[in-house]
Amino acid sequence: EAQRLFNTSVSLHFAMPVILIAIGWPIAEYCIRHVLTVPAQRLDACIFVFRLSLISAFTNMVSIPFVAMHQAKQRLTELAVWNIVQSLLIFVLAGSLRYVRFDRLSAYAIGMVAISVAFQSVLCGRALWLYTECHFVPKFWFNARRLKELGAFAGWNLIGALGTILRNRGSGILLNLFFGPAINAAYSIANRVTNQSSRLSMALLRSLAPEVTAREGRGDRARMISLSLAASKLGTFFVMLFMVPLIMETDLVLHIWLVEPPPYAVELSRLMLITFLIDKLTVGHMLAVKAHGKIGGYQMTVGMAMLATLPLGWALLRLVVSPIAVGFAIVATQTLCSLGRLFWGSRLLAIPITDWLVRVFIPLTSVGSAAALAVMVPSLTLHPGGLRMALSCIVGGKVTSEKTGKPI
Repeated sequence: EAQRLFNTSVSLHFAMPVILIAIGWPIAEYCIRHVLTVPAQRLDACIFVFRLSLISAFTNMVSIPFVAMHQAKQRLTELAVWNIVQSLLIFVLAGSLRYVRFDRLSAYAIGMVAISVAFQSVLCGRALWLYTECHFVPKFWFNARRLKELGAFAGWNLIGALGTILRNRGSGILLNLFFGPAINAAYSIANRVTNQSSRLSMALLRSLAPEVTAREGRGDRARMISLSLAASKLGTFFVMLFMVPLIMETDLVLHIWLVEPPPYAVELSRLMLITFLIDKLTVGHMLAVKAHGKIGGYQMTVGMAMLATLPLGWALLRLVVSPIAVGFAIVATQTLCSLGRLFWGSRLLAIPITDWLVRVFIPLTSVGSAAALAVMVPSLTLHPGGLRMALSCIVGGKVTSEKTGKPI
């Protein structure tokens, strides 16, 4: 049965990116050329990078069933090792750009796509070699019943995923239309800070997700709910270990990293970090609802909340005329998304909202407040520099660990 589902999933994950790219390619190129504010001398490079990104996007989508099999088999150590190697290669690529004699943006895009395609290919090859479930059986590719089941699940997931993509990329487009390409650098840096902050939390979720799904599949609803609440608490806890000092010292960190960060990079980075923290507070409910399987209403709620970022951001920009308005719109809609998770967790799985408040929100609010107060001491008493940043991290991490303690 696993082999049948895998083969059907492969055919679906091959067809979907082909359709999406066929539709999105001409629309996106038109927008780059005629809608966005792109300096004329960089237009060709921008188009080149976009076309390269389509290769990476296609490979990432096609490899999803193979990566999912690694996760289902809980080969998490191997996945972690490959991710570390990939990160090191990206670091080497970035460092080597100073020696590049042609367009550095194009060189960086070529290197990133090559690394991404290579590692996705390795993961696919490893899955084919390790698991008999991943052997290709053409007669299983187009089973109508399974295609309908997987297509419905993937389709609803696609709505939520597109909501997230349109929120993140659409916000960048809004900023570009209102303020030009310079502010996109600040927004990109804010996203980069958040993406790097998410690695530890995502590793934890990858380890818990298969067990949450397995418990629901075996009918052990009580243990599944307990694990989902633990995922929210642990995920937020690991984020808070470094996020509290990072939010307090964002200005210092960006000056050390970039020397002269773009205007509004500090403020947008802080708002994006807060958004990420709000997301992690209810991430266990997301795992639980997906394990349950009836995700239509949930994904519609989440997708619409994400899409609301664009009209809300546009309205705030018209009122405030500041890039920070988009950051506040993202925080507001992420809060709506988290409330939607709580609603559907209660509706579909009878997860009491009071349990989440008592076991997740209230303890972590207490921990976060104590850590923030502790980090303020070196921030207010020491001059900006490496010593202050190190002390902020140590104090924030120590207070977070001690206050959280055994209840995890």
